[in-house]
Amino acid sequence: MAKATMPYLCGVYVAVVIQDYPNLISLASIVAAHGGVICEKFPEKQNFNSGFRPYLHVETGPFFVIHDRKIDLEIYKNDPDGMYSVMTETEFVHFMLGRKIKRNKSHNPIPALNDLED
Repeated sequence: MAKATMPYLCGVYVAVVIQDYPNLISLASIVAAHGGVICEKFPEKQNFNSGFRPYLHVETGPFFVIHDRKIDLEIYKNDPDGMYSVMTETEFVHFMLGRKIKRNKSHNPIPALNDLED
């Protein structure tokens, strides 16, 4: 699949943990336009399969946590399953502008959601 044919954030779930974040609507629009999902509440790891990675970003966790350095997120940075990619708004903008990809070449990629019932 060509680089330009798949949305850049396909398989990415974005959670913003900034109080009164003025750019939330803009960020949500950008994330959605690029195939990602803005989480209304913090993503719970147990609802997803451990080891799941976004197709175009196999080296990052699928949960992008956008923060302003005011909340201690060490537990997520050091997650043993590597499910969280913790970054500031500026780091996220650099990530988006960089347009770097590292494709998941697995013949059997791990699906995002596990089989838990609601």
